[in-house]
Amino acid sequence: IVVSLIVNLVILRKAYLRKGYALREHDITYRSGVIFPTTTTVPFSRIQQVSIRQNPVSKFFGLYAIDVVNGAQTLSALAIHGLTKEKADGIKNVITQRLNND
Repeated sequence: IVVSLIVNLVILRKAYLRKGYALREHDITYRSGVIFPTTTTVPFSRIQQVSIRQNPVSKFFGLYAIDVVNGAQTLSALAIHGLTKEKADGIKNVITQRLNND
């Protein structure tokens, strides 16, 4: 049990360090994963909806998630978890302003 706890903590730390997002001029990119890293890029021209959500567990810790939905999928194409309210509102505002400018 102790070995599995140590392995879990090491993987959890690496997963935290690997996660990241970038708001670039024409798209938003999100990177995650330790064993199987993935990078998801969604161009602003494809974004249809941006929403902020919070489930009961994240509400307890005061964290939020942003869901970005594009035209090709019914589920969110991109979800950024573990954000503060200010950071989530800021990202949503940047995305909606760029959508309104295009």
